Amino acid sequence: MRQGWQDALKRELPEEALLWDHASLVKFSNDMHHLSPVLEEALEGKIADCIAVPRTLEELDQVIIVAASYEVPLTPRGGGTCNYGQCVPLTGGIVVDVTKLNRVIELGEGFMRVEPGANMGRMETLAREAGQEMLLLPTTFKKSTLAGFIMGGFGGVGSIAWGTIWDGMVESLSIRTVEAEPQTILVEGQNIQPYLHSYGTIGIITEIRVKLAPKTKWIQYGVTFDDWQTAAQFGYALADNPVIRKRLVSVNEWPIPSYFTPFQLPSDRALVFVMLDADHEDQLRALTEAWNGRVDMELPYDEYHKKLGISDFSFGHYRLWVQKKDPAYTNIQLFLDPSRYLEQFEAIKAEFPDLLVHIEYMIRGGKLAMMGTPIFRYQTEARIQQLKACCIAHGAKVDDPHTYDLEGGGRAYAVDTLWSIKRQNDPLLLLNQGKLSQPEAAL
Repeated sequence: MRQGWQDALKRELPEEALLWDHASLVKFSNDMHHLSPVLEEALEGKIADCIAVPRTLEELDQVIIVAASYEVPLTPRGGGTCNYGQCVPLTGGIVVDVTKLNRVIELGEGFMRVEPGANMGRMETLAREAGQEMLLLPTTFKKSTLAGFIMGGFGGVGSIAWGTIWDGMVESLSIRTVEAEPQTILVEGQNIQPYLHSYGTIGIITEIRVKLAPKTKWIQYGVTFDDWQTAAQFGYALADNPVIRKRLVSVNEWPIPSYFTPFQLPSDRALVFVMLDADHEDQLRALTEAWNGRVDMELPYDEYHKKLGISDFSFGHYRLWVQKKDPAYTNIQLFLDPSRYLEQFEAIKAEFPDLLVHIEYMIRGGKLAMMGTPIFRYQTEARIQQLKACCIAHGAKVDDPHTYDLEGGGRAYAVDTLWSIKRQNDPLLLLNQGKLSQPEAAL
């Protein structure tokens, strides 16, 4: 960073668009990475020198121009709900909070165009008022921004029907380059793929167009079973049924449901949360009976999005309820082989008996996938590495939630491709420094 950038920023932006106080620097330099004890230690004390909160694209350009002119690191930030330190500035500089860039530009038949800071809860509300709905929602949709989700997340509510962010949700992106004269690049089709889940390392989003689905009347159920194995098999059968329309299928081994205190759930029973089209209730009840389960909870349609729902207890959000009462728990994220997932989990649990099963079903690349995010009590980082090795040895693919490195987390597009794009869009390499490792050929 060259001297004088702070004064230049103050000259170009109004006072209310810049935050310099220590409390704001700490607040906006953090996300939910404290859920990982490894990341909490690794990222301790990493804070920005300034928080920029542009309210217009012109103000965003001024931030970019100053950063490029003075070689100041830039870290884009949305709602701050991601868990892996994506928006923590490793080298200081400016955190760019995009939550004021939140306009819904256009709502049409089957699509919505928005600015990067558009709130996903508001987008869902507007879409449903128009007889449509979002394809995917993170469990933190009430706070999440769309750019934050597609840059830091990958799936969520709706993934069982529509897949992940790579499966066609995003129709186009407008990307602003980081240079003294910022340019706008329109990205469409397969060219979108590398930008998704890239932690804002290869460009700053200024506009997003996403697909919408027809609005559905969703009912929420809690179906319980004697053991997690039966719950998982029921969940698989439901997820794999092409006739039954669903938005969520989420499995929890007991005692995980005991932490879901807002709901009155039976003791000592594994739980499957199901979000289902109301027209398919009979099929759900028949399938439940076939697997000797019980429907122990039902939330009516008129409560959907109005009260606490089952999406507040799925994907990464379920872990929040556990850690509220027992902070010793953390998790690992892995993808199982659908042909032998029970065998894989049982083998892993044999070596790590304190591990508790949590499964989310989703479509990836047109195929049914099983994502396990089991929890266990944290002891040492070395034990996490042992668990990772155990999972890999039993044929599971591990995405490490205890690293801020994009490739290390198993979520990156081909690293050499990302670097090629980064050098074009971010020639001074200022964006989210330290999150995208150099390809081996360049080291």
